[in-house]
Amino acid sequence: MNNILNLVPDCDENAFNVFLDHGIDRIKTNREFCGLSLSDYVQFILDGDTSSALVDGLIRTVLTMEFDPTPTQLLSLEQFKETFTELFEPFLEENKQTILRGWNERAEDARNEAAITAYEDLKLSNFY
Repeated sequence: MNNILNLVPDCDENAFNVFLDHGIDRIKTNREFCGLSLSDYVQFILDGDTSSALVDGLIRTVLTMEFDPTPTQLLSLEQFKETFTELFEPFLEENKQTILRGWNERAEDARNEAAITAYEDLKLSNFY
């Protein structure tokens, strides 16, 4: 994820990293982030080089799993989860301009809100 962090100045890197982590959590919980969704992520995986092997293995594991899965089956699912988690980095990299637009919109909203607050504070201070 270092590549995508280069999109913002060093002074904003920590805040941008939190922004990305929050976005990943949103996508993983089937919520939108900067216009990106879980469906976009799944499509990215399906369009990728390793998609058929991943999907084949995942479907095989799920279809053969008992309702009371064995530790081996749970480990297999955990490995799929790790692989899918690792694929977030190239997904974010491919969508870095979309994410940067979302970051900039958020920053603009914060600046506008700060300007409104400063204006309101100035107006209120004139009453005292």
